[in-house]
Amino acid sequence: MVMKLLLTHTYFLEDDAYEKNVMKPYPPLGILYLSAWLKKHDRDVEVFDSTFSSYQKLLDKLQQDKPDILGIHCNLLTKYVVLKLIRYCNANGIIALLGGPDASTQVKEFLNYGADVIISGEGEDAILAILTRLEEGGSVRELSGLPNVSFRTESGEVVQNLRAAGKRQLDEYPWPDRSAINLNNYLDVWEQYHGQRSVSLITARGCAFTCKWCSHSVY
Repeated sequence: MVMKLLLTHTYFLEDDAYEKNVMKPYPPLGILYLSAWLKKHDRDVEVFDSTFSSYQKLLDKLQQDKPDILGIHCNLLTKYVVLKLIRYCNANGIIALLGGPDASTQVKEFLNYGADVIISGEGEDAILAILTRLEEGGSVRELSGLPNVSFRTESGEVVQNLRAAGKRQLDEYPWPDRSAINLNNYLDVWEQYHGQRSVSLITARGCAFTCKWCSHSVY
């Protein structure tokens, strides 16, 4: 069975008073890299870019498409929305899979709250391994042996598999899947408010946190 995965980053510009003052939004590169990697491996993946959307539209998307898994990027700014989404997934039979800096540093807390799986560290190999295990008939309650993956057993025990450093050469990763979102939303906002078009790029891997203010280029 092919698992249907929806990725989102749960950041809503409309709810960020500071960013509405600054108006320098950047695309969610982390999940775009994951999308590109999964498409390279012929997985059924889609991205919901929440920046210019709303929580209700995200719920509408979930209700309409009914994905098997919701992959959620989680940081401190979006934590409240993530918690609401975990509860929504629990109530609607969707696997809640978390990644990102906040989830990686609060594994037990998020799992005990109701998240099904958490990926810590680099996500490409981990998320592909999870999908493969599930598509072969495995369960989110038994993901032992998958590096960077944490989960809860049927008895409620939290299992944190060993962390593994990325071993792949950077050139082996595909470019981020910018076609999965409307990039013009970002470019147009930058041009309207700052007279130039700007997007972000990541120049290194392995950081615990990459913030949206760094490593961008203007063209």
